Amino acid sequence: MTETQTTPELTTDLTTPEPTTARTLPGILAERAFTSPDRVAYVHHVDGEDHTEQLTYGELERDARARAAALLDRGLAGGRAVLAHDTGLDFVRDLFACFLAGVAAVPVQVPNRRHGVVRMSRIAADAGTSVLLTSSRVAERLADYADMPELAELTLVDSAGLRGAATWLPGDESGPDDLALLQYTSGSTGHPKGVEVTHRNFWHNTADILTQWPIPEHGRVASWLPLFHDLGLLFGAVLPVRAGVPVHLMSPGAFVRRPLRWLEIIGKHRVTHVAAPNFAFQMCLDAVAGRGVPAGLDLSSCAAALNGAEPVRWSTVSRFVEVFAEAGFRASAPAPAYGLAEATLHVTGTRQDMPPHAISIDAARAADGVAVPVPAGTANSLRVVSCGTPAPGTVVRVVDPVTRLPVGRRGIGEIWVRGPGVARGYWQRPAETSATFRAVIAGEGPETHLRTGDLGFLHDGELYVCGRHKDVLIRNGRNYYPNDLELAAEGAHPLLRAGSSAAFAVERAGRELFVLAVEVDGRLLRAVGLPELVGLVTAAVERDLAVVLDEVVPIQRGTLAKTTSGKVQRAEMRRQYLDGALSAVARGSGS
Repeated sequence: MTETQTTPELTTDLTTPEPTTARTLPGILAERAFTSPDRVAYVHHVDGEDHTEQLTYGELERDARARAAALLDRGLAGGRAVLAHDTGLDFVRDLFACFLAGVAAVPVQVPNRRHGVVRMSRIAADAGTSVLLTSSRVAERLADYADMPELAELTLVDSAGLRGAATWLPGDESGPDDLALLQYTSGSTGHPKGVEVTHRNFWHNTADILTQWPIPEHGRVASWLPLFHDLGLLFGAVLPVRAGVPVHLMSPGAFVRRPLRWLEIIGKHRVTHVAAPNFAFQMCLDAVAGRGVPAGLDLSSCAAALNGAEPVRWSTVSRFVEVFAEAGFRASAPAPAYGLAEATLHVTGTRQDMPPHAISIDAARAADGVAVPVPAGTANSLRVVSCGTPAPGTVVRVVDPVTRLPVGRRGIGEIWVRGPGVARGYWQRPAETSATFRAVIAGEGPETHLRTGDLGFLHDGELYVCGRHKDVLIRNGRNYYPNDLELAAEGAHPLLRAGSSAAFAVERAGRELFVLAVEVDGRLLRAVGLPELVGLVTAAVERDLAVVLDEVVPIQRGTLAKTTSGKVQRAEMRRQYLDGALSAVARGSGS
Protein backbone atom coordinates (compact mmCIF):
# COMPACT_ATOMS: atom_id res chain seq x y z
CA MET A 1 0.00 0.00 0.00
CA THR A 2 1.62 3.21 -1.14
CA GLU A 3 0.16 5.74 1.27
CA THR A 4 0.91 5.55 4.99
CA GLN A 5 -1.30 8.16 6.63
CA THR A 6 -3.50 6.46 9.25
CA THR A 7 -7.14 6.08 8.30
CA PRO A 8 -9.69 6.60 11.09
CA GLU A 9 -11.76 3.61 12.05
CA LEU A 10 -15.24 3.45 10.58
CA THR A 11 -17.97 3.44 13.19
CA THR A 12 -21.43 4.80 13.81
CA ASP A 13 -22.50 6.26 17.15
CA LEU A 14 -26.18 5.37 17.36
CA THR A 15 -28.34 3.92 20.09
CA THR A 16 -31.26 1.58 19.59
CA PRO A 17 -34.25 1.90 21.93
CA GLU A 18 -35.46 -1.50 23.10
CA PRO A 19 -39.26 -1.93 22.84
CA THR A 20 -39.18 -5.03 25.04
CA THR A 21 -37.87 -6.26 28.37
CA ALA A 22 -36.68 -9.53 26.82
CA ARG A 23 -33.03 -9.99 25.91
CA THR A 24 -33.16 -13.20 23.87
CA LEU A 25 -35.27 -14.36 20.95
CA PRO A 26 -37.03 -17.08 23.03
CA GLY A 27 -37.89 -14.35 25.52
CA ILE A 28 -39.38 -12.02 22.92
CA LEU A 29 -41.39 -14.89 21.42
CA ALA A 30 -42.86 -15.54 24.87
CA GLU A 31 -43.78 -11.85 25.17
CA ARG A 32 -45.42 -11.74 21.75
CA ALA A 33 -47.31 -14.98 22.37
CA PHE A 34 -48.65 -13.50 25.62
CA THR A 35 -49.56 -10.01 24.34
CA SER A 36 -50.57 -10.85 20.72
CA PRO A 37 -51.24 -14.60 20.48
CA ASP A 38 -53.50 -14.28 17.44
CA ARG A 39 -51.22 -12.01 15.43
CA VAL A 40 -49.83 -13.69 12.30
CA ALA A 41 -46.06 -14.21 12.44
CA TYR A 42 -45.39 -16.26 9.29
CA VAL A 43 -47.19 -16.74 5.99
CA HIS A 44 -45.86 -19.53 3.77
CA HIS A 45 -46.76 -19.26 0.10
CA VAL A 46 -46.62 -22.98 -0.61
CA ASP A 47 -46.78 -22.79 -4.40
CA GLY A 48 -45.38 -19.31 -4.72
CA GLU A 49 -48.61 -17.38 -4.12
CA ASP A 50 -52.05 -19.04 -4.29
CA HIS A 51 -51.92 -21.61 -1.47
CA THR A 52 -50.75 -20.25 1.90
CA GLU A 53 -50.20 -21.55 5.43
CA GLN A 54 -50.10 -19.22 8.44
CA LEU A 55 -48.63 -19.38 11.91
CA THR A 56 -49.49 -17.00 14.75
CA TYR A 57 -47.25 -16.11 17.67
CA GLY A 58 -49.43 -18.14 20.01
CA GLU A 59 -49.30 -21.18 17.74
CA LEU A 60 -45.56 -20.86 17.23
CA GLU A 61 -44.83 -20.71 20.95
CA ARG A 62 -47.19 -23.61 21.72
CA ASP A 63 -45.71 -25.84 19.01
CA ALA A 64 -42.13 -24.86 19.77
CA ARG A 65 -42.57 -25.59 23.49
CA ALA A 66 -44.06 -29.02 22.75
CA ARG A 67 -41.14 -29.88 20.51
CA ALA A 68 -38.63 -28.38 22.96
CA ALA A 69 -40.00 -30.61 25.72
CA ALA A 70 -39.38 -33.65 23.51
CA LEU A 71 -35.81 -32.51 22.86
CA LEU A 72 -35.28 -32.23 26.62
CA ASP A 73 -36.72 -35.73 27.09
CA ARG A 74 -34.08 -36.98 24.65
CA GLY A 75 -31.35 -35.40 26.78
CA LEU A 76 -30.34 -32.90 24.11
CA ALA A 77 -30.14 -29.81 26.36
CA GLY A 78 -26.73 -28.27 25.79
CA GLY A 79 -26.28 -30.34 22.64
CA ARG A 80 -26.87 -29.82 18.93
CA ALA A 81 -29.52 -30.87 16.40
CA VAL A 82 -29.44 -30.65 12.61
CA LEU A 83 -32.44 -28.96 10.94
CA ALA A 84 -33.18 -30.28 7.45
CA HIS A 85 -36.35 -28.64 6.14
CA ASP A 86 -37.62 -27.14 2.94
CA THR A 87 -38.83 -23.55 3.21
CA GLY A 88 -41.89 -23.64 5.44
CA LEU A 89 -43.33 -23.34 8.91
CA ASP A 90 -41.76 -26.50 10.34
CA PHE A 91 -38.34 -24.91 10.04
CA VAL A 92 -39.27 -22.00 12.30
CA ARG A 93 -41.07 -24.34 14.73
CA ASP A 94 -37.92 -26.43 15.09
CA LEU A 95 -35.64 -23.39 15.23
CA PHE A 96 -37.51 -21.90 18.19
CA ALA A 97 -37.87 -25.33 19.78
CA CYS A 98 -34.08 -25.56 19.81
CA PHE A 99 -33.81 -22.04 21.22
CA LEU A 100 -36.26 -22.91 24.01
CA ALA A 101 -34.61 -26.22 24.88
CA GLY A 102 -31.09 -24.87 24.96
CA VAL A 103 -30.14 -26.93 21.89
CA ALA A 104 -27.87 -25.35 19.27
CA ALA A 105 -29.64 -25.50 15.91
CA VAL A 106 -27.61 -26.59 12.87
CA PRO A 107 -29.53 -25.62 9.69
CA VAL A 108 -28.56 -27.50 6.51
CA GLN A 109 -29.72 -27.68 2.93
CA VAL A 110 -32.00 -30.62 2.18
CA PRO A 111 -29.90 -32.85 -0.09
CA ASN A 112 -31.11 -33.46 -3.62
CA ARG A 113 -28.01 -35.38 -4.73
CA ARG A 114 -25.67 -37.92 -3.16
CA HIS A 115 -22.90 -35.38 -2.58
CA GLY A 116 -25.46 -33.32 -0.63
CA VAL A 117 -26.01 -36.27 1.72
CA VAL A 118 -22.25 -36.49 2.22
CA ARG A 119 -22.07 -32.78 3.05
CA MET A 120 -24.99 -33.04 5.49
CA SER A 121 -23.35 -36.02 7.18
CA ARG A 122 -20.04 -34.17 7.50
CA ILE A 123 -21.76 -31.16 9.04
CA ALA A 124 -23.57 -33.38 11.57
CA ALA A 125 -20.32 -35.14 12.44
CA ASP A 126 -18.50 -31.83 12.85
CA ALA A 127 -21.31 -30.55 15.09
CA GLY A 128 -21.11 -33.71 17.17
CA THR A 129 -24.70 -34.87 16.69
CA SER A 130 -26.60 -37.61 14.90
CA VAL A 131 -30.07 -36.09 15.46
CA LEU A 132 -31.67 -34.72 12.31
CA LEU A 133 -34.97 -32.87 12.79
CA THR A 134 -36.97 -33.01 9.58
CA SER A 135 -40.41 -33.73 8.10
CA SER A 136 -41.97 -36.91 6.77
CA ARG A 137 -41.88 -35.39 3.27
CA VAL A 138 -38.13 -34.79 3.43
CA ALA A 139 -37.57 -38.20 5.04
CA GLU A 140 -39.31 -39.86 2.08
CA ARG A 141 -36.95 -38.10 -0.33
CA LEU A 142 -33.93 -39.06 1.74
CA ALA A 143 -35.04 -42.70 1.52
CA ASP A 144 -33.66 -42.63 -2.03
CA TYR A 145 -30.20 -42.58 -0.43
CA ALA A 146 -30.85 -45.37 2.09
CA ASP A 147 -27.88 -47.33 0.72
CA MET A 148 -25.44 -44.59 1.77
CA PRO A 149 -23.56 -45.23 5.03
CA GLU A 150 -23.51 -41.47 5.68
CA LEU A 151 -27.31 -41.45 5.98
CA ALA A 152 -27.34 -44.55 8.17
CA GLU A 153 -25.26 -42.66 10.74
CA LEU A 154 -28.08 -40.12 11.26
CA THR A 155 -31.25 -40.47 13.31
CA LEU A 156 -34.09 -38.90 11.34
CA VAL A 157 -36.79 -37.44 13.57
CA ASP A 158 -40.14 -36.30 12.16
CA SER A 159 -40.49 -33.20 14.31
CA ALA A 160 -44.19 -32.73 13.48
CA GLY A 161 -45.04 -35.49 15.94
CA LEU A 162 -42.74 -34.38 18.73
CA ARG A 163 -44.52 -33.98 22.06
CA GLY A 164 -42.55 -34.20 25.31
CA ALA A 165 -43.32 -34.75 28.95
CA ALA A 166 -40.74 -32.32 30.29
CA THR A 167 -42.32 -29.58 32.37
CA TRP A 168 -39.35 -27.24 32.79
CA LEU A 169 -38.02 -25.24 29.87
CA PRO A 170 -35.17 -22.72 29.88
CA GLY A 171 -37.19 -20.33 27.73
CA ASP A 172 -36.14 -16.74 28.16
CA GLU A 173 -33.88 -17.78 31.05
CA SER A 174 -31.33 -18.99 28.48
CA GLY A 175 -28.22 -16.91 28.89
CA PRO A 176 -27.34 -14.35 26.20
CA ASP A 177 -23.96 -16.02 25.82
CA ASP A 178 -25.39 -19.53 25.33
CA LEU A 179 -24.83 -21.05 21.91
CA ALA A 180 -27.94 -20.58 19.76
CA LEU A 181 -26.81 -21.74 16.33
CA LEU A 182 -24.00 -23.28 14.34
CA GLN A 183 -24.07 -21.56 10.95
CA TYR A 184 -22.09 -23.58 8.45
CA THR A 185 -20.74 -21.28 5.79
CA SER A 186 -22.08 -21.79 2.28
CA GLY A 187 -18.65 -22.34 0.77
CA SER A 188 -17.79 -25.16 3.18
CA THR A 189 -17.51 -28.54 1.47
CA GLY A 190 -14.90 -31.11 2.43
CA HIS A 191 -14.10 -29.52 5.78
CA PRO A 192 -17.20 -27.65 6.98
CA LYS A 193 -16.76 -24.86 9.52
CA GLY A 194 -19.57 -23.98 11.89
CA VAL A 195 -19.78 -20.37 13.06
CA GLU A 196 -20.79 -20.20 16.74
CA VAL A 197 -23.67 -17.70 16.97
CA THR A 198 -24.88 -16.87 20.48
CA HIS A 199 -28.23 -15.47 21.61
CA ARG A 200 -26.42 -12.19 22.31
CA ASN A 201 -25.11 -12.11 18.72
CA PHE A 202 -28.65 -12.59 17.38
CA TRP A 203 -30.03 -9.91 19.69
CA HIS A 204 -27.48 -7.27 18.75
CA ASN A 205 -27.48 -8.07 15.04
CA THR A 206 -31.26 -7.83 14.73
CA ALA A 207 -31.17 -4.57 16.68
CA ASP A 208 -28.51 -3.28 14.26
CA ILE A 209 -30.66 -4.16 11.25
CA LEU A 210 -33.72 -2.50 12.74
CA THR A 211 -31.73 0.64 13.50
CA GLN A 212 -30.52 1.08 9.92
CA TRP A 213 -33.74 -0.18 8.33
CA PRO A 214 -36.58 0.49 10.83
CA ILE A 215 -39.66 -1.65 10.25
CA PRO A 216 -42.87 0.11 11.36
CA GLU A 217 -45.64 -1.65 13.24
CA HIS A 218 -47.62 -2.04 10.02
CA GLY A 219 -44.57 -3.30 8.15
CA ARG A 220 -44.18 -6.63 6.41
CA VAL A 221 -41.22 -8.68 5.22
CA ALA A 222 -41.02 -11.00 2.20
CA SER A 223 -38.26 -13.52 1.55
CA TRP A 224 -37.56 -16.37 -0.88
CA LEU A 225 -34.03 -16.95 0.47
CA PRO A 226 -33.16 -20.44 1.78
CA LEU A 227 -33.71 -20.50 5.53
CA PHE A 228 -30.53 -22.50 6.19
CA HIS A 229 -28.43 -19.65 4.77
CA ASP A 230 -27.34 -16.74 7.01
CA LEU A 231 -29.21 -14.00 5.13
CA GLY A 232 -32.33 -16.14 4.70
CA LEU A 233 -32.26 -17.25 8.35
CA LEU A 234 -31.88 -13.74 9.77
CA PHE A 235 -34.24 -11.99 7.40
CA GLY A 236 -36.82 -14.71 6.90
CA ALA A 237 -36.99 -16.41 10.31
CA VAL A 238 -35.41 -14.35 13.10
CA LEU A 239 -35.78 -10.65 12.29
CA PRO A 240 -39.58 -10.66 11.84
CA VAL A 241 -40.11 -12.05 15.36
CA ARG A 242 -37.77 -9.41 16.77
CA ALA A 243 -39.62 -6.68 14.85
CA GLY A 244 -43.08 -8.09 15.58
CA VAL A 245 -44.19 -8.05 11.93
CA PRO A 246 -45.36 -10.86 9.64
CA VAL A 247 -43.07 -12.37 7.03
CA HIS A 248 -44.18 -13.85 3.72
CA LEU A 249 -42.05 -16.86 2.78
CA MET A 250 -41.70 -18.53 -0.58
CA SER A 251 -39.23 -21.18 -1.73
CA PRO A 252 -36.06 -20.40 -3.69
CA GLY A 253 -37.35 -22.72 -6.42
CA ALA A 254 -40.56 -20.73 -6.79
CA PHE A 255 -38.53 -17.56 -7.17
CA VAL A 256 -36.11 -19.01 -9.72
CA ARG A 257 -38.95 -20.45 -11.82
CA ARG A 258 -40.69 -17.06 -11.93
CA PRO A 259 -38.84 -14.16 -10.25
CA LEU A 260 -41.79 -11.78 -10.64
CA ARG A 261 -43.68 -13.84 -8.01
CA TRP A 262 -41.49 -12.11 -5.43
CA LEU A 263 -42.43 -8.66 -6.71
CA GLU A 264 -46.10 -9.61 -6.95
CA ILE A 265 -46.10 -10.65 -3.28
CA ILE A 266 -44.55 -7.30 -2.39
CA GLY A 267 -47.34 -5.48 -4.19
CA LYS A 268 -50.28 -7.64 -3.15
CA HIS A 269 -49.38 -7.77 0.55
CA ARG A 270 -47.89 -4.25 0.88
CA VAL A 271 -44.47 -5.57 1.89
CA THR A 272 -42.10 -2.92 3.24
CA HIS A 273 -38.77 -4.78 3.56
CA VAL A 274 -37.00 -7.36 1.41
CA ALA A 275 -33.43 -8.65 1.07
CA ALA A 276 -31.61 -10.61 -1.61
CA PRO A 277 -28.27 -10.92 -3.40
CA ASN A 278 -27.61 -8.75 -6.43
CA PHE A 279 -28.39 -11.57 -8.87
CA ALA A 280 -32.03 -11.71 -7.69
CA PHE A 281 -32.66 -8.09 -8.67
CA GLN A 282 -30.96 -8.79 -12.00
CA MET A 283 -33.21 -11.82 -12.56
CA CYS A 284 -36.25 -9.58 -12.07
CA LEU A 285 -34.83 -7.17 -14.65
CA ASP A 286 -34.22 -10.03 -17.07
CA ALA A 287 -37.81 -11.24 -16.53
CA VAL A 288 -39.27 -7.95 -17.82
CA ALA A 289 -36.70 -7.29 -20.53
CA GLY A 290 -38.49 -6.88 -23.84
CA ARG A 291 -41.87 -7.39 -22.16
CA GLY A 292 -42.21 -4.37 -19.91
CA VAL A 293 -43.30 -4.11 -16.29
CA PRO A 294 -46.55 -6.04 -15.73
CA ALA A 295 -49.62 -3.85 -15.55
CA GLY A 296 -50.87 -3.39 -12.01
CA LEU A 297 -47.56 -4.21 -10.31
CA ASP A 298 -47.27 -1.91 -7.28
CA LEU A 299 -43.96 -1.67 -5.44
CA SER A 300 -44.69 1.63 -3.70
CA SER A 301 -44.87 0.00 -0.25
CA CYS A 302 -41.23 -1.16 -0.38
CA ALA A 303 -39.18 1.09 1.87
CA ALA A 304 -35.97 -0.95 1.90
CA ALA A 305 -34.62 -3.55 -0.51
CA LEU A 306 -31.38 -4.85 0.97
CA ASN A 307 -28.82 -5.93 -1.62
CA GLY A 308 -26.01 -8.05 -0.19
CA ALA A 309 -24.40 -11.51 0.16
CA GLU A 310 -22.43 -10.98 -3.08
CA PRO A 311 -20.80 -8.01 -4.86
CA VAL A 312 -23.34 -5.26 -5.51
CA ARG A 313 -23.36 -4.04 -9.11
CA TRP A 314 -24.24 -0.43 -9.79
CA SER A 315 -25.60 -1.34 -13.20
CA THR A 316 -28.17 -3.61 -11.52
CA VAL A 317 -29.08 -1.16 -8.75
CA SER A 318 -29.52 1.85 -11.03
CA ARG A 319 -31.33 -0.11 -13.74
CA PHE A 320 -33.76 -1.65 -11.23
CA VAL A 321 -34.71 1.81 -9.99
CA GLU A 322 -35.13 3.06 -13.56
CA VAL A 323 -37.22 0.12 -14.82
CA PHE A 324 -39.49 -0.35 -11.82
CA ALA A 325 -40.09 3.34 -11.13
CA GLU A 326 -43.31 3.02 -13.12
CA ALA A 327 -44.43 0.42 -10.56
CA GLY A 328 -43.82 2.92 -7.75
CA PHE A 329 -40.41 1.61 -6.66
CA ARG A 330 -38.65 4.39 -4.76
CA ALA A 331 -35.19 5.65 -5.71
CA SER A 332 -34.25 5.49 -2.01
CA ALA A 333 -35.39 1.88 -1.52
CA PRO A 334 -32.25 -0.01 -2.67
CA ALA A 335 -30.00 -0.56 0.33
CA PRO A 336 -26.60 -2.04 -0.55
CA ALA A 337 -25.15 -3.81 2.47
CA TYR A 338 -22.14 -5.80 3.61
CA GLY A 339 -22.08 -8.69 6.04
CA LEU A 340 -20.98 -12.28 6.61
CA ALA A 341 -21.87 -15.31 8.73
CA GLU A 342 -18.87 -14.76 11.00
CA ALA A 343 -20.46 -11.46 12.07
CA THR A 344 -23.88 -13.15 12.51
CA LEU A 345 -24.81 -11.26 9.36
CA HIS A 346 -24.99 -7.46 9.21
CA VAL A 347 -21.90 -5.22 9.32
CA THR A 348 -22.66 -2.11 7.23
CA GLY A 349 -25.55 -0.82 5.19
CA THR A 350 -27.05 2.16 3.39
CA ARG A 351 -29.84 3.67 5.45
CA GLN A 352 -33.28 3.37 3.93
CA ASP A 353 -33.79 7.15 3.83
CA MET A 354 -30.67 7.60 1.70
CA PRO A 355 -30.51 6.72 -2.01
CA PRO A 356 -27.75 4.27 -2.95
CA HIS A 357 -24.67 5.70 -4.60
CA ALA A 358 -21.41 4.65 -6.19
CA ILE A 359 -18.08 6.22 -7.07
CA SER A 360 -15.66 5.63 -9.92
CA ILE A 361 -12.02 4.93 -9.08
CA ASP A 362 -8.94 4.78 -11.28
CA ALA A 363 -8.38 1.12 -12.27
CA ALA A 364 -4.59 1.44 -12.49
CA ARG A 365 -4.29 3.03 -9.05
CA ALA A 366 -6.65 0.40 -7.64
CA ALA A 367 -4.28 -2.25 -8.97
CA ASP A 368 -1.58 -0.49 -6.92
CA GLY A 369 -3.75 -0.68 -3.80
CA VAL A 370 -5.12 2.88 -3.73
CA ALA A 371 -8.69 4.03 -4.43
CA VAL A 372 -8.48 7.34 -6.31
CA PRO A 373 -11.88 8.80 -7.26
CA VAL A 374 -12.31 9.92 -10.88
CA PRO A 375 -15.31 11.33 -12.77
CA ALA A 376 -17.91 8.80 -13.81
CA GLY A 377 -17.30 7.48 -17.30
CA THR A 378 -13.55 7.99 -17.16
CA ALA A 379 -11.64 5.46 -19.26
CA ASN A 380 -10.03 2.59 -17.31
CA SER A 381 -12.12 3.21 -14.22
CA LEU A 382 -14.07 0.97 -11.86
CA ARG A 383 -17.57 1.72 -10.56
CA VAL A 384 -17.83 0.69 -6.88
CA VAL A 385 -21.05 0.79 -4.85
CA SER A 386 -21.12 2.15 -1.30
CA CYS A 387 -22.14 -0.43 1.29
CA GLY A 388 -22.89 2.33 3.79
CA THR A 389 -21.91 2.78 7.41
CA PRO A 390 -21.47 0.28 10.24
CA ALA A 391 -24.12 -0.92 12.62
CA PRO A 392 -24.18 0.80 16.04
CA GLY A 393 -21.27 -0.30 18.20
CA THR A 394 -19.51 -1.94 15.27
CA VAL A 395 -16.07 -0.80 14.18
CA VAL A 396 -14.71 -1.40 10.67
CA ARG A 397 -11.00 -1.08 9.87
CA VAL A 398 -9.13 -1.54 6.60
CA VAL A 399 -5.82 -3.31 7.19
CA ASP A 400 -2.88 -4.50 5.10
CA PRO A 401 -3.36 -8.30 5.29
CA VAL A 402 0.41 -8.93 5.32
CA THR A 403 1.78 -6.26 7.69
CA ARG A 404 -1.45 -6.01 9.75
CA LEU A 405 -1.02 -2.24 9.76
CA PRO A 406 -3.91 0.12 8.92
CA VAL A 407 -3.75 1.18 5.30
CA GLY A 408 -3.26 4.82 4.43
CA ARG A 409 -5.94 7.23 3.33
CA ARG A 410 -7.86 5.72 0.38
CA GLY A 411 -5.83 2.54 0.75
CA ILE A 412 -7.37 -0.78 -0.30
CA GLY A 413 -6.91 -3.56 2.23
CA GLU A 414 -8.61 -6.33 4.15
CA ILE A 415 -11.80 -5.45 6.03
CA TRP A 416 -11.51 -6.13 9.78
CA VAL A 417 -14.54 -5.92 12.08
CA ARG A 418 -15.08 -5.53 15.83
CA GLY A 419 -18.48 -5.45 17.53
CA PRO A 420 -21.22 -7.34 19.40
CA GLY A 421 -22.40 -9.07 16.24
CA VAL A 422 -19.08 -10.85 15.72
CA ALA A 423 -19.60 -14.53 16.50
CA ARG A 424 -17.70 -16.51 19.10
CA GLY A 425 -15.54 -18.41 16.63
CA TYR A 426 -15.52 -21.64 14.66
CA TRP A 427 -16.93 -24.70 16.41
CA GLN A 428 -14.07 -26.79 17.87
CA ARG A 429 -11.46 -25.16 15.66
CA PRO A 430 -9.23 -23.18 18.03
CA ALA A 431 -6.42 -22.51 15.55
CA GLU A 432 -8.74 -21.21 12.84
CA THR A 433 -10.73 -19.26 15.43
CA SER A 434 -7.57 -17.57 16.64
CA ALA A 435 -6.44 -16.72 13.11
CA THR A 436 -9.82 -15.36 11.94
CA PHE A 437 -11.55 -13.98 15.05
CA ARG A 438 -8.63 -12.86 17.24
CA ALA A 439 -6.64 -10.65 14.87
CA VAL A 440 -4.79 -7.72 16.45
CA ILE A 441 -3.73 -4.61 14.54
CA ALA A 442 0.03 -4.15 14.68
CA GLY A 443 1.12 -1.38 17.01
CA GLU A 444 -2.28 -1.01 18.66
CA GLY A 445 -3.84 -2.34 21.84
CA PRO A 446 -5.07 -5.85 22.62
CA GLU A 447 -8.50 -5.41 21.01
CA THR A 448 -9.24 -8.28 18.66
CA HIS A 449 -10.93 -8.15 15.26
CA LEU A 450 -12.60 -10.47 12.80
CA ARG A 451 -10.61 -10.89 9.60
CA THR A 452 -13.24 -11.05 6.89
CA GLY A 453 -11.03 -12.02 3.94
CA ASP A 454 -12.77 -9.30 1.93
CA LEU A 455 -10.98 -6.32 0.44
CA GLY A 456 -12.27 -2.78 0.42
CA PHE A 457 -11.63 0.86 1.21
CA LEU A 458 -13.18 3.73 3.16
CA HIS A 459 -14.37 6.92 1.51
CA ASP A 460 -16.28 9.76 3.16
CA GLY A 461 -17.10 7.55 6.14
CA GLU A 462 -18.54 4.69 4.07
CA LEU A 463 -17.33 1.20 3.16
CA TYR A 464 -16.72 0.11 -0.42
CA VAL A 465 -16.04 -3.59 -1.06
CA CYS A 466 -13.73 -4.68 -3.89
CA GLY A 467 -13.56 -8.48 -3.65
CA ARG A 468 -12.11 -11.47 -1.81
CA HIS A 469 -8.48 -11.46 -0.71
CA LYS A 470 -8.01 -15.10 -1.74
CA ASP A 471 -9.50 -14.44 -5.20
CA VAL A 472 -7.27 -11.49 -6.10
CA LEU A 473 -5.39 -11.90 -9.37
CA ILE A 474 -1.85 -10.48 -9.43
CA ARG A 475 0.14 -9.47 -12.50
CA ASN A 476 3.35 -7.44 -12.49
CA GLY A 477 2.79 -6.61 -8.82
CA ARG A 478 -0.70 -5.27 -9.45
CA ASN A 479 -3.95 -6.53 -7.96
CA TYR A 480 -7.00 -7.23 -10.11
CA TYR A 481 -10.36 -8.17 -8.65
CA PRO A 482 -12.22 -11.03 -10.38
CA ASN A 483 -15.62 -9.36 -10.09
CA ASP A 484 -14.24 -6.35 -12.03
CA LEU A 485 -13.01 -8.60 -14.83
CA GLU A 486 -16.34 -10.43 -14.84
CA LEU A 487 -18.36 -7.22 -14.94
CA ALA A 488 -16.32 -5.92 -17.86
CA ALA A 489 -16.64 -9.22 -19.73
CA GLU A 490 -20.40 -9.43 -19.26
CA GLY A 491 -20.74 -5.97 -20.77
CA ALA A 492 -19.17 -7.14 -24.02
CA HIS A 493 -22.50 -8.18 -25.56
CA PRO A 494 -26.14 -7.48 -24.61
CA LEU A 495 -26.97 -11.21 -24.54
CA LEU A 496 -24.32 -12.02 -21.92
CA ARG A 497 -26.13 -12.33 -18.60
CA ALA A 498 -25.01 -10.66 -15.38
CA GLY A 499 -23.39 -13.07 -12.94
CA SER A 500 -22.58 -15.56 -15.70
CA SER A 501 -18.78 -15.60 -15.57
CA ALA A 502 -15.84 -16.50 -13.34
CA ALA A 503 -12.31 -15.10 -13.53
CA PHE A 504 -9.37 -16.94 -11.97
CA ALA A 505 -5.62 -17.44 -12.38
CA VAL A 506 -3.64 -20.58 -13.19
CA GLU A 507 0.08 -21.22 -13.40
CA ARG A 508 1.58 -22.55 -16.62
CA ALA A 509 5.26 -22.73 -17.53
CA GLY A 510 6.13 -20.38 -14.67
CA ARG A 511 3.57 -17.76 -15.72
CA GLU A 512 0.32 -16.80 -14.04
CA LEU A 513 -2.40 -16.79 -16.66
CA PHE A 514 -5.76 -15.01 -16.38
CA VAL A 515 -8.66 -17.23 -17.42
CA LEU A 516 -12.32 -16.28 -17.71
CA ALA A 517 -15.12 -18.84 -18.04
CA VAL A 518 -18.38 -17.39 -19.34
CA GLU A 519 -21.80 -18.99 -19.83
CA VAL A 520 -23.31 -18.85 -23.31
CA ASP A 521 -26.63 -20.06 -24.69
CA GLY A 522 -28.09 -20.82 -28.10
CA ARG A 523 -29.46 -17.32 -28.60
CA LEU A 524 -26.03 -15.78 -28.06
CA LEU A 525 -24.35 -18.34 -30.32
CA ARG A 526 -26.82 -17.56 -33.08
CA ALA A 527 -26.14 -13.83 -32.71
CA VAL A 528 -22.34 -14.04 -32.70
CA GLY A 529 -19.84 -16.80 -33.44
CA LEU A 530 -17.53 -18.17 -30.78
CA PRO A 531 -14.32 -16.58 -32.12
CA GLU A 532 -16.09 -13.22 -32.33
CA LEU A 533 -17.45 -13.63 -28.80
CA VAL A 534 -14.00 -14.41 -27.42
CA GLY A 535 -12.67 -11.32 -29.16
CA LEU A 536 -15.44 -9.11 -27.79
CA VAL A 537 -14.93 -10.33 -24.22
CA THR A 538 -11.16 -9.94 -24.40
CA ALA A 539 -11.43 -6.46 -25.90
CA ALA A 540 -13.96 -5.33 -23.27
CA VAL A 541 -11.72 -6.41 -20.38
CA GLU A 542 -8.66 -4.82 -21.94
CA ARG A 543 -10.56 -1.59 -22.65
CA ASP A 544 -11.98 -1.27 -19.12
CA LEU A 545 -9.08 -2.61 -17.03
CA ALA A 546 -6.00 -2.42 -19.26
CA VAL A 547 -5.26 -6.12 -18.76
CA VAL A 548 -5.30 -8.92 -21.32
CA LEU A 549 -7.07 -12.21 -20.64
CA ASP A 550 -4.97 -15.23 -21.56
CA GLU A 551 -7.93 -17.49 -22.21
CA VAL A 552 -11.70 -17.20 -22.53
CA VAL A 553 -13.65 -20.42 -22.03
CA PRO A 554 -17.30 -20.33 -23.19
CA ILE A 555 -19.23 -22.86 -21.06
CA GLN A 556 -22.77 -24.22 -21.19
CA ARG A 557 -25.46 -22.16 -19.53
CA GLY A 558 -26.26 -23.32 -15.99
CA THR A 559 -22.84 -24.91 -15.35
CA LEU A 560 -21.19 -21.98 -13.56
CA ALA A 561 -20.44 -23.19 -10.01
CA LYS A 562 -22.17 -21.12 -7.33
CA THR A 563 -22.82 -21.40 -3.61
CA THR A 564 -26.33 -21.80 -2.21
CA SER A 565 -26.46 -18.01 -1.81
CA GLY A 566 -25.57 -17.40 -5.46
CA LYS A 567 -21.89 -16.49 -5.06
CA VAL A 568 -19.59 -17.60 -7.87
CA GLN A 569 -17.26 -20.38 -6.71
CA ARG A 570 -14.11 -19.29 -8.51
CA ALA A 571 -11.90 -21.86 -6.78
CA GLU A 572 -14.22 -24.64 -7.94
CA MET A 573 -14.23 -23.26 -11.50
CA ARG A 574 -10.43 -23.16 -11.40
CA ARG A 575 -10.34 -26.78 -10.21
CA GLN A 576 -12.68 -27.88 -13.00
CA TYR A 577 -10.58 -26.00 -15.54
CA LEU A 578 -7.37 -27.69 -14.38
CA ASP A 579 -9.10 -31.10 -14.34
CA GLY A 580 -10.49 -30.54 -17.82
CA ALA A 581 -14.00 -30.90 -16.37
CA LEU A 582 -15.54 -27.61 -17.51
CA SER A 583 -18.65 -28.02 -19.67
CA ALA A 584 -16.95 -26.04 -22.40
CA VAL A 585 -18.73 -25.13 -25.60
CA ALA A 586 -15.35 -24.27 -27.09
CA ARG A 587 -12.12 -22.63 -26.11
CA GLY A 588 -10.61 -19.51 -27.52
CA SER A 589 -7.39 -17.72 -26.83
CA GLY A 590 -7.61 -14.10 -25.84
CA SER A 591 -4.01 -13.38 -26.59
